[in-house]
Amino acid sequence: MFGDQEVTRLTYQEAVHNAWLLAGTFALSRLAGAGQSLGLSLVLPYLDEVPMAPASGATMFNVLQGFLGGTRGLLSSSNVFVSNLKGAGQYERVGPAINQGLVAATLAGLAVTGVFYFSQSWLLWFGAQQQIAKNTGNFLQVAAYGVLPMNYAFVDQLSLLAMGYKNPAMALNAFYSVSSLAIGIPLALHSKKGLEYLALGLTIGAYLTWFVGRAYMYLKKDGGERIKDKYDLFSLSLESGSSACQWLKIALPTMAQALSEWLPTLLISILISSMAQSGSQYADAQEPSMQLLIVLNQILMGLGTAATTMVATLIGQGDAQKTMEAKQIVKSNILTQVHANFKVTLCCVLPFGCLLLSMPHPFTRLFTTNKEAYDLSDTLVRYTGGSFVFDGLRNVMTGHILGKKKMTDNIYSSTSNVCITTILGVGAGWLLSSKPNEGPENYFLTRGLSIVLAHISLSFWWYKGVKEDALLKKEEQQALVGA
Repeated sequence: MFGDQEVTRLTYQEAVHNAWLLAGTFALSRLAGAGQSLGLSLVLPYLDEVPMAPASGATMFNVLQGFLGGTRGLLSSSNVFVSNLKGAGQYERVGPAINQGLVAATLAGLAVTGVFYFSQSWLLWFGAQQQIAKNTGNFLQVAAYGVLPMNYAFVDQLSLLAMGYKNPAMALNAFYSVSSLAIGIPLALHSKKGLEYLALGLTIGAYLTWFVGRAYMYLKKDGGERIKDKYDLFSLSLESGSSACQWLKIALPTMAQALSEWLPTLLISILISSMAQSGSQYADAQEPSMQLLIVLNQILMGLGTAATTMVATLIGQGDAQKTMEAKQIVKSNILTQVHANFKVTLCCVLPFGCLLLSMPHPFTRLFTTNKEAYDLSDTLVRYTGGSFVFDGLRNVMTGHILGKKKMTDNIYSSTSNVCITTILGVGAGWLLSSKPNEGPENYFLTRGLSIVLAHISLSFWWYKGVKEDALLKKEEQQALVGA
C-alpha cells in the first residue's frame, strides 16, 4: 500500500495491519523518550542535597518537554514532506526536504535555547515558587546547550521512519534515552549540582545520537545502493519542490498540535505550583499526574505523527496517478485507513485509560512520598486517565487532517486545538480554582472536557471534508459520463 507499490484497493484487514505496524512503530519510537523522562523523574527523590527536587519535577520537565515538544511539532512537517515525496517516487527530493527541516531546527533551536537559559527569570514572573524556579533554571541552563543536536537528531529519526527504516529510527531513540541516563544519573546522585548533571547527560546524549544517526545515514545500503545517494541525503540543496512558505503552512499547524498537548500541561503545572494555600502539598499532589502526562503526551504525539504519515503517503500516491479511476481508489483507501487508525488507537489507549481510572494508587505512590497528598493525587490521576482516551483520538484526528496538506484544514485544526485546550481549558480551570478553598482538581477537569470538545470539533470538520470530497467525486463521474 505505501511507497512504491502499485495502487490497489485497500481491504479493511490490510488497513488495520498497516495501522498497527506504523502507529506501533511511531509510538514505540517515542516510548524510549518517555522512558527517559520517567527515569529522570524517579531519580529526583534521591537528590538529597537539592532542596525541593521532587516538587520541582513537574515544572522542570514540563518546561523541557513543552518547548521541545512544540519545536518537534514544527519539525514534524519534515515527516509529512518526506512521506509525500516517497509516496510519489520523487526520491531525489527527499534529502533537500530533510535539509529544510534542519534549517528550521536551527532557527527554532536557537529560540528555545534562549528561553531555557533565562527560564528562572520568566518562571518567577509567572508566579512560580522561588525554589522551584531556581531548580528549573539550573537544570535548563545546562540542557540549553543540547537543544540544537536534539532537534537535528529528531529530524533525522523522523525522516528515517518516513523512508521506511523503522528499526534504526527506534534504535537511535533508545540510544539517546539510555546514553543520557547512563551519563547523567551517576553524576547527579549525592551532588549539590544533581540537576545540572542530569541535564548534562541529556546534552551529551543528544550529541552522541546525532553523530551516530548521521553515520548510519551515510553508510546504510539498500538494494546495493547507499541511501545517501538514493535520497540525496548529504547534499546542500533545499530544492525539495516545496517553498519555505509551503513548508511553513504545514509546520505551523503541526507545531500548534504539539503546543495544544504541552502548553496546557505546562501552564497548569506553573499555576498549581504558585497557588498560595498549601502550595507544597499541591505541588506534590500534581507530580504523579504531570509525570504521567509527560510520558503519555510523547506516545500520543507519536500516534498523531503516524496518522499524518499514512494520509500524506497515500495522498502522494494519488498525486502520482494519471487516471481518474486510480485517484478514486486512493481516496477510498484513505477513508479505509482512517477508520482502521481509530480502531487501533482505541485498542491502544482504552485499556490504560481504564487502568488509571480504576487503579490510580500504584502511580501516585510511585511518584510522591507525601502521604497528605495521596487522596488529591488519586483524583488527579483519575482525571488524567479519563482524558487520555479522548486525547489519543484527538491527536490521531489532527494527524489525519494535517496529512491532507490543505491550508484551510491546517488553519482550522491548529486554531481549534490551541484555542479550545489552552485558552478555554486552562482559562476555565483558572477561573474555577481562583475561588476560595478550591484546589487544583478544576484544572484537570476542565483540561479533560476541553480535549473532548476539541475532538468533537475536529471530527465534524473531517467528516465535512469527506462529504465535500464525495460531492466532487460525483461531479467528476458525471463529467466523464457527459464526455
